[in-house]
Amino acid sequence: PATLAFDGDVAVENLKTTDNLLDEAFVDVGRLQLSALSYRSAPERLHIAHVSLVKPYARLVLSREQTLNALTIVHGQRQIADAPRPVAPGSRSGKHPLAQVALRPREVRVDTVAVDDMRLSFTDHFIKPNFSVELHHLSGKLDALSSDPDIQARVSLAGRLGTSAPVSIAGTVRPFAYAASSDVSLHWENVPLAVFNPYSGR
Repeated sequence: PATLAFDGDVAVENLKTTDNLLDEAFVDVGRLQLSALSYRSAPERLHIAHVSLVKPYARLVLSREQTLNALTIVHGQRQIADAPRPVAPGSRSGKHPLAQVALRPREVRVDTVAVDDMRLSFTDHFIKPNFSVELHHLSGKLDALSSDPDIQARVSLAGRLGTSAPVSIAGTVRPFAYAASSDVSLHWENVPLAVFNPYSGR
């Protein structure tokens, strides 16, 4: 079979993408820099020493059918069949469909991801009433992203919700099987209760 190998740096500026199913913005990036990227197709493996994201924007939408738009775009119709999975009674992983999603990557390793001035929009159509929130000025980093099940990534981000509510996100996560072992804390201050009413009952 044909093989592909690449070693080098990659930079992309002013990237804009659209979710064709929703006809809405999906992921935008002011500048994406991939430093010391090494890719091999046989066997498939990817290693990136450093990723820099400047002014990224992402819109994540969970549909009424419990399908996340990002995973539908990446995996196509396979995501619909893969998402629902039985869980043990009383398990936290059964509380929300996002926790039941599992990706199956090849060998992937990203040493550091630096995020500068990110805007993140999230809408949940699964829960009633629907929930939407947008975070601004998220900056920080993610370390040790890996498909290795024994390695947990470290997350440290800080930003704002609206104009007066500071937000911080910190902890460890297993990005390709986060229901198995993840511990992430979200800290909010001065957030209007009405914003979180759809989730407060749960």
